[in-house]
Amino acid sequence: MRPLQGSLRRAALAAASWQLLLQLTAKSSTLVITAVAARSTDTLAEFGSLAAVQVLQIASPALSDFGVNSIATRAVAQREGATRTILRSALRCRIATFPLVLSPWLVALLFLPTSLHIYAALLFVSAVAQSFQQPLIAIFQGRFDFRRAAMAPTLARAATVALSLTLALIGSISLTEVLAVTICADLGALAYLLHRALRVSRNENLPGHSTLALLISALPLGIGSLLQIAYNKLDVVWVSLAANDSVAGLYAPASRIQDAVATVSSILAAGLLATAARRATGSNSAKALLGALHASVVAGWAILVPLGLTFSLFSDELCFIVLGRVDQSASVAISIIVWAALATAVSTPATNILIADGRVKIAVWANVATAAFALALTVSLIPKYGAAGAAWTAVAREAFLAAFNYASVCYPKRREHDDA
Repeated sequence: MRPLQGSLRRAALAAASWQLLLQLTAKSSTLVITAVAARSTDTLAEFGSLAAVQVLQIASPALSDFGVNSIATRAVAQREGATRTILRSALRCRIATFPLVLSPWLVALLFLPTSLHIYAALLFVSAVAQSFQQPLIAIFQGRFDFRRAAMAPTLARAATVALSLTLALIGSISLTEVLAVTICADLGALAYLLHRALRVSRNENLPGHSTLALLISALPLGIGSLLQIAYNKLDVVWVSLAANDSVAGLYAPASRIQDAVATVSSILAAGLLATAARRATGSNSAKALLGALHASVVAGWAILVPLGLTFSLFSDELCFIVLGRVDQSASVAISIIVWAALATAVSTPATNILIADGRVKIAVWANVATAAFALALTVSLIPKYGAAGAAWTAVAREAFLAAFNYASVCYPKRREHDDA
C-alpha cells in the first residue's frame, strides 16, 4: 500500500490553504493591539510591559494543544465520525490545564504596573475563549472539514481587525476598546463552533464520562502541555522587560509576525496524520507517517518561502504599518524572525507524529532540551544584540526542535530498543 494517495495530497493542500488564512487573520488582531499600544503609550517601558502581557494571549491557547491532535488522530483512526469522543477528550485537556492558563496571568499581575491590570484581565478572557475553541476546531479537522475548522476563527479575527481599524479612522481608540472587540469576536466564534460540534455529536450516540474522570485522566497531558510552551515566548519577555535596547518593546510586533506564519502546518499536519493513521496498518505505519511528514513539510514550505521573502524584502514597510514609524532595529528583527517558520513547519508535524505514534516521552524531552538551548541563547545573545539577537534566538530554537523531532521520527527503532 502506498502511504500517500491523491486524496491525501488534496487534503494537505486544502488544510494548508485554510491554515494560512486562519493564522494570518488570527495574528493580525494582535498586531492591531500592538500598533494601538505603540501609539498610545508614553514610554517604551510601558509598551514593553504590554508586550509581556500579550504573551498570555498567544501562549495560553497553546497550553493543551500538545495532546489535541493525538486525540483527534486516534479517534478518527478507530471510528469514523467520533465527534463526541474527540470533544470530550480534547475538552479534558482544557479543564486540566486551566490552572496553568490562570497561573501566568496571576503572576503577571504582580509585575505589571497597576494601570495595565485591566489590559491583562481582558487579554486573559480572550485567551480562555481562544483556548476552548481549539478542541472544537480539532473535531472538524478530524472530519476533514477544514472549511468549518477555519471559518469561525478567521471571521472573528477579520471582524476584530475591521472594527478596530474603523474605530481608529473615525476617531481615537483606546487599547481597552480594541480588547473588548477582540473578546466579543472570540466568544462569537466559540459559540458557533460549539453549536456546530454539538449538532454533529447528537447523531452519534456515544457513551459519556464524568467530568471528574476526564479531569484526572487529563493531568499527564497538562504536564506535557506546560513543557510544550516552556520555551515558546521566553525571548519576547526578555526583550520587553530585561534587554538594554532603546527599541526593546518594538521586538514584540516582529515576534507576532513570525507567529502569523509559524503555525501554518498545524491543521495541515492534523489532516495528514488522521489520513495516515486511518490507512496505515502493520509494517506500513511508520512509512506512512514519515511520508505524511515529508508531504506536510513540502506543502508548508511552498507557502512559507514566498511569505518569508515578502516579509524580508518589505520589512521597513511592515514596520511602518504596524508601528507608525520605521526603525532599523525592528525592521532587521522582522526580516530575520520570519524564517523561523520554516523550521516550525518541520517541528510541528514531527511532534504530532511522535505523539500519535505513542512516543510522547520523546516529544516531551525534545521540548525540555529545546527550552535549555533557548535559555542559553537568550541569556547570551539578547542582552548584547537586543531585538536582532532575539530574532536569531527564535530561528535557532525552532531549528533545534525541528532537527530533534525529525531525527526521532526518521529513526523509530530507537524507541523499540529503549522499550526493550
